Amino acid sequence: MNKIIVIPLASKIHSNYENIFKIFKEKLENYNILDIIDSEDKLNDKIEIIKNSFPIFLILTGGTSPLASIIINKCNIKKGLILAHSKNNSLASAISIRNKINSRIYLLDNEINKAIKIIKALSKLINIKIGIISENLPNDVNKIKELLDCNIELINYNEIKIEEKLDYNLIKNIDIENTNEDLLKKAIGIYNSIKKIVEERKINALAIDCFPFLIKYKITPCLAVSLLNDEGIITACEADLRSLFLMLIINSLYNIPSWIANIALVKENKVIFSHCTIATKLVEKCKLVNHYESNYPYSLSCKLKSGFYSILSIDRNFEKIAIIKANLLESGMIRNDMCRTQALFEINLKDFHNIALSNHHVLVPFDIEDDLKELASILGIKLLNYERLVH
Repeated sequence: MNKIIVIPLASKIHSNYENIFKIFKEKLENYNILDIIDSEDKLNDKIEIIKNSFPIFLILTGGTSPLASIIINKCNIKKGLILAHSKNNSLASAISIRNKINSRIYLLDNEINKAIKIIKALSKLINIKIGIISENLPNDVNKIKELLDCNIELINYNEIKIEEKLDYNLIKNIDIENTNEDLLKKAIGIYNSIKKIVEERKINALAIDCFPFLIKYKITPCLAVSLLNDEGIITACEADLRSLFLMLIINSLYNIPSWIANIALVKENKVIFSHCTIATKLVEKCKLVNHYESNYPYSLSCKLKSGFYSILSIDRNFEKIAIIKANLLESGMIRNDMCRTQALFEINLKDFHNIALSNHHVLVPFDIEDDLKELASILGIKLLNYERLVH
């Protein structure tokens, strides 16, 4: 799958849909829009093009579900998006088509801007290239490839040639008072090397199997992960493709990084999440300290921005996402026996550790539930609310 294609469908017995088509074309001018298809004859020479795309069905009239069914069957389409309107029985056909694939219907009459937002998000997700810095590919590679039709490229540790160059502009928002200059050069050198690989190979996102990495180099990639996320190169540590998938969805919708963190402590309705790296765009202040488990340099200890957060995780089969909104009570270095960026939240449930879909959760500082539900449903994933899982 290499592009989004808009497939306009109309029935020959209908008329007066050209103006509607024109409006759609103006709204979707940045995307590949096929000529109107109103018969199977006009469809035949477009099947191969559609096979290699993410389809958006533009339903101009009723009576078009048979044509859509032919496309779905011949192109083996499992998911897509449907645009319809309130005239010419368009909506009736759209509903019929929606029952055949994972999709949502958006109406020109009042939902076109919402549809454009989702289409833009999909265009950032579909067919991206993900680099995985590891000795081997993770077990769930096939799951994320199936969902995003993405390309996966393995980057061996030996390909990371640490280019030691101390650019203080990169870390101007980070307190480096207690760091060693030579070690700091190496930490930034890791970033320089990875960034070079990303640019040369046109990689869009990364997952780093970081524990074997830090054992090999005696220095962590935590700072590199933070800087890459700040620059929009969404990067997950511990080669966690499930969390990377969630981070990519958030970035596709809002063009921001998010924070991947462990559940570190649960006490009644209080939860501490922690990790040794975070994008500095998400925090108020940051300092470099040694990594928690290894004591190698350098990880980040940061204070998060106050307010409510969306906290989410995804199950091992990429079938369910669970989300909860929570109030941040405290953050920073709350205790010494955890990963270095810590955040204490008050949540509206107890026993969170026994219903969590995963250890790693992804956090973002605003409410994303409605947008996430729409995009997840198109990808064939169910969105659940953690609070409802215990009632």
